[in-house]
Amino acid sequence: MPRAVAEVVGVAEGPGRTTTQAVVAALRPRRALVVLDNCEHVIAGAAAMATALAEGCPELCVLATSRSRLGARGERLLAVPPLDIAGPAVELFTARARAVSRTVDMEAHRAEIEEICCALDGVPLAIELAAARTTTLSVPEIVGRLDDRLRLLTRSPRTNEDRHRTLRATINWSVDLLTQELRTLFARLSVFAGGVDLRAVHRVCGEPGLDEAQVEDLLEDLVDQSMLVIEPEPAGRRFRLLETLREFGAAELAAAGVTDQVAARHAGWCLEEVDRIHRQLVGHAEVEGVARLGVLWPDLRVAVDRACRIGDHLLADALVRPLVAEVTLRRQGEIGEWSERILAVVPPDDVDRVVFWLTWAAHRSMHRGTESATSRSSAATATAITR
Repeated sequence: MPRAVAEVVGVAEGPGRTTTQAVVAALRPRRALVVLDNCEHVIAGAAAMATALAEGCPELCVLATSRSRLGARGERLLAVPPLDIAGPAVELFTARARAVSRTVDMEAHRAEIEEICCALDGVPLAIELAAARTTTLSVPEIVGRLDDRLRLLTRSPRTNEDRHRTLRATINWSVDLLTQELRTLFARLSVFAGGVDLRAVHRVCGEPGLDEAQVEDLLEDLVDQSMLVIEPEPAGRRFRLLETLREFGAAELAAAGVTDQVAARHAGWCLEEVDRIHRQLVGHAEVEGVARLGVLWPDLRVAVDRACRIGDHLLADALVRPLVAEVTLRRQGEIGEWSERILAVVPPDDVDRVVFWLTWAAHRSMHRGTESATSRSSAATATAITR
C-alpha cells in the first residue's frame, strides 16, 4: 500500500524515513483528496495509510472504498445503498444496453427492465452485466433467465478485470476474503428467503456451543463485509442476503453437501413459527400474528415447496394445516394452491389427510369462481368419504 501511494504521489523512501513518512511529508502542505479504491483485500495496509495521512496532513481528506470498514482512527462510514429501481437503476441499464445494442426499444420494455433491476437488487455491476447481454438476448429473454442469474451475468465488455467480468467472480472475490467461520455462516444464511432475526439465525445456522452473542458478532462481521443487509423494524433488526448473494451461498451450501441438513433445520424453525403464529391468530394477539405471518411467508413458501418436492406429506401438512383458515379470513389464496400440491403427495391410504386437503382444494376452485367438473367431483368425493 505505501509503495502504491508513493508511486502516484511521485516520492520514494529516503535515509531515515519510511515510504509512508515520505508520502505524508509530500502531501502535508497540500489541500487535496486522496482516493484509496478497492481496499477490502489490503485492509490493514489501507487503514495504516489512511490513519497516517489523516493525522499527518491537516488539509487532506481521504476517501476509501471497500466492502468492509477500515477500522482507521477518525473513520466515518458512508454505506452506499443499491440503486433506486425506478430511477438510476433503469437509467444505468438503458445507458449500458444502448452502448452495445441500438436495436432494443427501451421504452417499450421499461416494465421488464425494472423487473430485471429489481431481481438484481439494484446492484450496479449486476445491472451492467445484464445490459451487456442485450447484444444476443432480448429484454424479455433476459427476464426469462433471471432464475439463474449467476450464469446469465457472465461477461462485461467494459473491463479486463477478471473479477469484474462475471458476477460469480465478483462475489467469489468477496467470499474469499471471509474467514472459514464467516463463510460457513454466509452459506447457511442462504436457506432463508426473507429477512430473519437473531433467534432464527441461531436456530438454523448456529453451531453447538456457539451462543447468541457469538452468532451476533459473526453477523456484524458479515454486515461489515457488505455481505449482509440489516433491515431495521419495529420488532428489532432483521438480517437479509441480497438475492444474488443468496444464490451464490446456496451453491456453496450444495458444494459442502449440507443443503438437506440446513434445510431440515429451516423447516423445523418454520414449524415452530407456524405454531406460534397459529396461537396468536386464534387468541388475543391476532394483530401481531398477522404481522408475523406476513414476515414468515417467503420462508414458509420455501419450506412448503421443498416438502412437496421431496414428497414429505407429513411436513407439508404440518406447515400449512394450522394456517389453512387464512385462505378465507385474509384471502391468502396461495394456501389454496398449496392444498392441491399437498394432496398430490398424500398417500391414498391416509384417508383423513386426503379428505382434509381434498376439501380445501375444492374450496379453492369454488372460491375462485372457476368450479370445474373436477372440483365438483372432488367436493362430492370429500363429502362421501366424510359420511
